[in-house]
Amino acid sequence: MSWEPCDDFGVRMDCATLDVPLDWSKPEGRRIPYFVRRVPSATGVPKRGQIWLLVGGPGYAGEWTLDLAPTFASLGFDSYAPDYRGVGRSAPLGCEGEPPSNSEVTSTCLAELAQEWGDGLAQFSTTGAALDLGNAIEWLREPGKQVVVLGTSYGTFLGNRYLHLFPTQADAAIFGGICPGNACSVHQDRATDLIAKETFRLCAADSFCRSKLSDDPWGKLEELYQKVRSGHCDQLAGWQTERLISNLFVSVLGERSLAPVALAMAYRIDRCDPADVSAVMTLARLAMPWLFAVTTDEAPYSAYLRRQITNSEFWEDGLTPEMLRDEVLDHLVAPGLGYAFAEWYETWPWPLYSTPAELKRWAPVSIPMLLINGTLDLPTPLADIAGIEAAYPGPAQTFVRVPNEGHGAMDTACPMSIVRAFVQDPSARPDLSCLARMETIDLRGTSSIARQVFGTTDMWENSGASAAPTFLPDEPTDPGLLRAIERAKDGPRPRW
Repeated sequence: MSWEPCDDFGVRMDCATLDVPLDWSKPEGRRIPYFVRRVPSATGVPKRGQIWLLVGGPGYAGEWTLDLAPTFASLGFDSYAPDYRGVGRSAPLGCEGEPPSNSEVTSTCLAELAQEWGDGLAQFSTTGAALDLGNAIEWLREPGKQVVVLGTSYGTFLGNRYLHLFPTQADAAIFGGICPGNACSVHQDRATDLIAKETFRLCAADSFCRSKLSDDPWGKLEELYQKVRSGHCDQLAGWQTERLISNLFVSVLGERSLAPVALAMAYRIDRCDPADVSAVMTLARLAMPWLFAVTTDEAPYSAYLRRQITNSEFWEDGLTPEMLRDEVLDHLVAPGLGYAFAEWYETWPWPLYSTPAELKRWAPVSIPMLLINGTLDLPTPLADIAGIEAAYPGPAQTFVRVPNEGHGAMDTACPMSIVRAFVQDPSARPDLSCLARMETIDLRGTSSIARQVFGTTDMWENSGASAAPTFLPDEPTDPGLLRAIERAKDGPRPRW
């Protein structure tokens, strides 16, 4: 192998393609490419080691993690971002004529891939990706230098599998937005309702928000859904207004700065003045571009790999598609993702592969670990990872609850300062004092975000309303809004 310059996204980096077995138990058999990017540490900074960045998904290419590389370059770390087997430039599961970012599957391509790979499709798994990762680290690590593995979302599930298989290889691990050790949960309607309740609980504790949504904000939302089912505010989407509302909630819930947007949206739909309808539809065009036939460019993505792993690894024993569909009916704020998962499972033509039970739990390791999850995390809620602190009680293993932050909690200033300190000294107990400043949220919202999401100067009221979102010159777009827009590019497919 050799490294070649492959600068992209304004980032200086090198790329290499390793040659790995399709089936690691049969190294003499068929081989596949394993593509890795390397962003070097900053010039003039003492070299400390490597950080391997594990992207979420499953189905996303490693370039989605490159925004983290400059932070670690400044600390003396080379960042490595691999494409997992089955996506990007690592034997991608896809067919000629389909765009690299295609989010749908076709029967024709499913048949072509089955013909091409046969029984080898079972090797496009989390375990296969973890074996690629561990062996790549073994080949590329530098003597005397640290190796840190950092996973986000599905990347934490892969990271946990890696730690099972290579428990002493890495010097430290960081997980953010954590999937449970046994599976990333397919119960996304339940999770949406859970985070909605937590957000409306914040409203109940805030005098300003109570003045808008009553002393019982959740009860007010229940009343709103009942009204909508009887035809209230059908100017939004006719008989699909309820579905529109729940999908808007899943777009903005789980972001600290967008909590006021979720609450003000309910207030506006309840009032349903013409200016409110305009404001909510402005938000819909921003948060749900797929509903309005707006196309977006994306990094490489494999829907085939995603469904292969989801169907084989994320369905717990005893769960049926009908049970998952029923969850949509059992919860108030339910975008209907259970229907998508059920359809994926019932129509999947490839054989499902199995994973040994011992790999479907928290990896029993003693290395330093920093584990970060937001209290408003929707794809991976805190309720799903109960027991993680008991699993990692070591003196250098720390679980961090980030108040009022969502799935991107690790990206925000306070948690990132904790991450920076950890990679510089993983054995030290981290200083978590900055978290205290995150205990409260101003639910009034800012005029800047109101302009960007509703096209109004006020988050809650209609003074200064305009027909489209307004961005002032050089006005920064809120990070939470940027994450919501990125999620919006995915369309209605579930994402970890």
